[in-house]
Amino acid sequence: MQTAIITGFDARRCLCCGGFMVTFNDNPTPYEADYYQWRIPHNGPNFGVSHSSSFPLKVKINYQLKASDCVASLGEIEITALEVLAEE
Repeated sequence: MQTAIITGFDARRCLCCGGFMVTFNDNPTPYEADYYQWRIPHNGPNFGVSHSSSFPLKVKINYQLKASDCVASLGEIEITALEVLAEE
């Protein structure tokens, strides 16, 4: 599993925006660091992450890149396993 930070929900209003912002560097500030988009499919596994979660969330994830022609980030990912890490 790879360490990551879910910095929050991408609430920008653009055609290809949306989803949760996932970064693999140590910057927990939304929109500041390069990030990938994680869009939870309807009735798909959310691993306990929702709009009401307390962000940033430090996590360990297994993921794969998704083919997408509409993204507003480094790319879209599908998370296949997620473990929320304890806060320090």
